[in-house]
Formats: sequence, structure tokens, C-alpha cells
Amino acid sequence: MFLVGFFLLLGVPFLTLVPFSTLHAPRFNTSADGMLPDGIYTTLVWVTAYSSSVNETDDNPFQTASQTPPRDGVIAVNFLPFGTLVTIPELFQDKVFVVEDRLHRSKQWIVDVWLPSKEAALEFGAHLTELVVIQRPAS
Repeated sequence: MFLVGFFLLLGVPFLTLVPFSTLHAPRFNTSADGMLPDGIYTTLVWVTAYSSSVNETDDNPFQTASQTPPRDGVIAVNFLPFGTLVTIPELFQDKVFVVEDRLHRSKQWIVDVWLPSKEAALEFGAHLTELVVIQRPAS
């Protein structure tokens, strides 16, 4: 089953078919015994980008949901707690990101990377790729 998706590619709108199975909750890879190796999780997610533009955020575009200023290395994620450290190797190699923001509640399985301009965010587009959770915050 497919869902019709509307995206912007270099500022030009286009429609695409998105496999519905990719929109379900992420499945974290585990070893055969069900244990996670050294606390490392991996999952397949959609990665998009946003900026501190009023039309891309809530009423305060210069403050994340965790009350910090948006900056390089901040991501918005709804399915991980604040303070979680992740990498997105296929897109950003070894760069470490921290979860400090949230998306609209309708965007449950998306990772949104903060970029300094709306133009950069639009140019980034949407990518189906692996997310590696390298450290969860202490309980």
C-alpha cells in the first residue's frame, strides 16, 4: 500500500508514492537474543530539515521545545527523549546531533535537522536513511 506524498524539490512541488510501511513506528535493530549491542540502536527514518522561520515553527522560532536556542547539531524528534545523542551516517558521517526539539504531533517517525536558513532546509529535502542512537539521557 502506498501513500501519496507532497514534497518540495528545489522549490518545485512534486507528488510521489511513499510506501506506507515506511511510515510506521521505527523498528530498532537488535541482536538475535533481543539485546541491544552496547546501547547502540539503529532504525530507518525519514530525515528532513527546518529553520528558525516563523512559518516552520510554533510561536517562538528562536527557542526549542527543550528551552534552548536552535543551533547546529540540534534535531527535532518525537519518539526519543530530550538529550538523546544520535548520528545520521549516510547524510552527515560522524556528526553527533542532540534531540532538543519536537515536531508537530502528526509527524511521529520523522527526524528534523535544524539548518540556519529556510533555503538550506528546502534544498535539503527528505531522505529515507538510517538513524543511529548512540546515547540516551540518564534516567
